Amino acid sequence: MSALGARSCRGAVPLAVGSLVRDCEVQLCRLVAPAEIVRERLRGRDDGDRLERHFTRLAQHEAEHEAAGVEDSVVNERPANEVAQEVLAKVAWVKSM
Repeated sequence: MSALGARSCRGAVPLAVGSLVRDCEVQLCRLVAPAEIVRERLRGRDDGDRLERHFTRLAQHEAEHEAAGVEDSVVNERPANEVAQEVLAKVAWVKSM
């Protein structure tokens, strides 16, 4: 189940993952990037009608995910090592650096 699909029931995300991992607390971290970076990445993997559909849905998806609020934390676009450190700190696997 996607995080978006679980927007009406926050407990659905842990339940979906719970069938794979028992006795764990699930932390959902939403990774976000500026729309122009997302468009650039989409151009690198899609074209034609598929690319246009992605562009059309981009703003809508961003608003839906923001409104859904199913995540425990949000991490913004930065170098991968910084994002990884922040995610690990937010779920308390490592101390914040």
